[in-house]
Amino acid sequence: MLNSTILAHRLALDLGLTHTPLEVRMCFLLNVVKKITIKTFSNFYPCYFRLLMDTTKEEFRTGRFGYYRIPPTIVDPADIIGIKRVVWEDLGVNSLSMGYVTNYYSTSIIDLQLYNDVVSATRQPITWYMRGANIVELYPKALFEKTNFILELKLRHSKNFFTIETPLEELFYRLALIDVKYAIYNIRKNYRNISTVFGSLEIDLDSYEGMEDKRTELINEMRENYYKHPQRKKIYYH
Repeated sequence: MLNSTILAHRLALDLGLTHTPLEVRMCFLLNVVKKITIKTFSNFYPCYFRLLMDTTKEEFRTGRFGYYRIPPTIVDPADIIGIKRVVWEDLGVNSLSMGYVTNYYSTSIIDLQLYNDVVSATRQPITWYMRGANIVELYPKALFEKTNFILELKLRHSKNFFTIETPLEELFYRLALIDVKYAIYNIRKNYRNISTVFGSLEIDLDSYEGMEDKRTELINEMRENYYKHPQRKKIYYH
């Protein structure tokens, strides 16, 4: 599991901080990762969080029909990227377009298939719109009134890095190292040559140049892989 200590140690090794101190402190480099890297990385590989929306409680209601609030005491509105899907436990059984029907049980595969086909063809689809940072409007509106449901949210990763999945740690670190080197380059480029009484000092820029192009290449790579990610919703057609 990735955390601040592990990340700082890897950055120190790759930047040579174990032997030569930089002009910036490690806390500055970690802040670059928290403010820039996490934001970019989360756009492609967000943190998924399932939130039970209890519409009987005031903290989830807005006073408007069909509008619901994601409580800021549970999820910081600034961390919300979007909604992956809405899950309603009675979907397909108590569909508005079908009226109320009792749970159907049968041992016949044909009967079950016919029932599932009818439900799939007649039930109303669930759609949603974000109305502000933490307000969501759901359709069909009558379906969710006084009914509990689940929002699967797409969030920015935590600044302690605990929410980054293990298979994605190397990809995240590649982006973090590029962002850190680019931040160092923007400082050093203003002091290419420093004159002293003992002579002229040249600042090492070769190891930090071209980071902007490398960042663009990595983002394009992440964008291509994003379309293949198992968490991304896909539509198949023949």
